Amino acid sequence: MNIRLIPILRVALVSACGLAMPVQGQGPLPPPGPGSLPFADRALDATGTPVPSMKSLTQTDPGQPIPSRDANLPALTGSAGEYTISRPGHYYLTENLTKRVVIDADDVTLDLRGYLIEFAPSLEVPPGTQVAVDGGSGAGAHENITVRNGHIKGAWLMGVRLGKTCRVHDLQVSNVNTYGIRCGQSSSVELCTVRAQKPEAGVPTGPGPWSGIHCDDGSVVRGCIADTIHAIGILAQSGSRIVDCAATDCYGCGIVTANGSTLSGCTAKSCGATGIDVGTSVTILNSTALQNRNEGFRLRGGCALMNCTSRGNFEEGYFAERSTYVGNPLPPENNVAVSFVQCVAQLNQWDGFRTDFDCLFTHCSADKNGSPPLQPGQTPPPLTGTSHGFNVSDGCQFLNCLSVANYASGYKGGNNNRMEGCTARSNGTWGIELASNQNVVIRNFVRNNVTGQISVPAGNGVAPLTDAAAATPTSNLTF
Repeated sequence: MNIRLIPILRVALVSACGLAMPVQGQGPLPPPGPGSLPFADRALDATGTPVPSMKSLTQTDPGQPIPSRDANLPALTGSAGEYTISRPGHYYLTENLTKRVVIDADDVTLDLRGYLIEFAPSLEVPPGTQVAVDGGSGAGAHENITVRNGHIKGAWLMGVRLGKTCRVHDLQVSNVNTYGIRCGQSSSVELCTVRAQKPEAGVPTGPGPWSGIHCDDGSVVRGCIADTIHAIGILAQSGSRIVDCAATDCYGCGIVTANGSTLSGCTAKSCGATGIDVGTSVTILNSTALQNRNEGFRLRGGCALMNCTSRGNFEEGYFAERSTYVGNPLPPENNVAVSFVQCVAQLNQWDGFRTDFDCLFTHCSADKNGSPPLQPGQTPPPLTGTSHGFNVSDGCQFLNCLSVANYASGYKGGNNNRMEGCTARSNGTWGIELASNQNVVIRNFVRNNVTGQISVPAGNGVAPLTDAAAATPTSNLTF
């Protein structure tokens, strides 16, 4: 049956095709009228000739280009020796510049689009007198400004200077005279690199103190690098956050922040002063200070540190002091403890940890800290100091800490200290050396310390030092 249907279907298809009527051509279509479409959407001009389909940068970007080609915008042409932004909005560079950009308005976005603003000296503009991107200073500084995506280089006074609630993102600033990036409070600086040209010899003198990156209170500095800065690498004032930043080879401190701030995931290496220097009540997490000229970390009362490492610094690994630093208008803060959790001090030339007030040490370790005394005829190093693993004054507590192979004592303290579950091994003098009274020393393990295991005068709660066979629940052990 199927075979019989095939001829019938074929005939039907042929018949249907044969019945189709021929289609008549419509002829050429006239081009649209001259004003019928926007210019950029027309394919043909009035004569029917194709027009270019590419749009210009001005047509695709809603902002204003710098330099401007519009004679009606003389402030953006550079004819006055600079480019001045006087209205809110979006502005972008279309080429490298050798003149500064002045932002004389709030609510401005300046996109450098990868271009360079480079200092070009002249009789009218000597080095160190202008800011490359300047949003003003003091009470006249403009707010809510964003500067992003480009390069600033040369002997500008500063790279970027902005007011409050500003944002600087993805900039590289190099070889400026003072601040690389300077922002007011509640600002953010992200993914920026600031660096200075290393002098051939000596430390340069300048208008200091200044910083590679400097932000006022309540700011965020994230993912930034400060390299070879001639003063402080990165500084943020009170209540700020510094996250995932690095300061290397700076002539002053590496990273500095004031009271009530948080610092996380940062590194300060080979700086000319303290690696990381903070005010009171600062939280520091997962950070490292390495081979700095003074302390690795310098702290004030109320700070909390966790998972930090201080290694190979020329003075203490960690130094916690009362708030009596120069310029502090407040009286010293008494009994405001510092807490160290799982922090490490290794190979520092002075003490691993040093404090002159209450501190809590939990699961911390101090290894191979301290420098041996000079031998006859040996040239003294630039800095000298003490050589203990932990060197504390009064009111400290140690829980499950380790002090090994330090040049002097493993633990050295004054009075009102408590030590429990700690280890002191192979230190150059005493394992545990407490010089005063009202200390508690229980359940510690001490061994192979050169001068002796425990040195504590009368009037202290010190459990007996025994071997395992004669131990009690509170005994200090040795083998």
